[in-house]
Amino acid sequence: MKASGLVTVAQPRKRLPDGAWKGLAAVKAISRHLFAVFGLDRRLKKERAKASKRLKQKAQQWALEADKATRVRQARLALAMKAWPGKPGGKPKRKLPDDQEYRRRLNLKLAELKEKHWDWSRQRLIEEAERMLFGLGPHCA
Repeated sequence: MKASGLVTVAQPRKRLPDGAWKGLAAVKAISRHLFAVFGLDRRLKKERAKASKRLKQKAQQWALEADKATRVRQARLALAMKAWPGKPGGKPKRKLPDDQEYRRRLNLKLAELKEKHWDWSRQRLIEEAERMLFGLGPHCA
């Protein structure tokens, strides 16, 4: 079959440090003409098309994952830059206490402010409640 060209065999090899050669696993390829001999040329064409389609879908998936990873890195960088206290024109972010007692007090203060100032935005209510809890500004509680 090798002499007829229906099968090709390639024997890769590599040189060892002592100068000798080492043979690696042979790479064998079957010609499409061999499939035609057995009447499987249409089936081969169909299977090749399916394999090509699968490979194209994998490549598209890899591209989407790479794009998603890039977008995640960009978002992380944007958040880091936004929180960075040394940026020009930026003010340092203060670290809020992360305990239940603080959150409970903040929620109570928010409810109290909402009753008095129902027309304020959520953000404004939060800023005022934090200001009052931290003891900043004229409305300290």
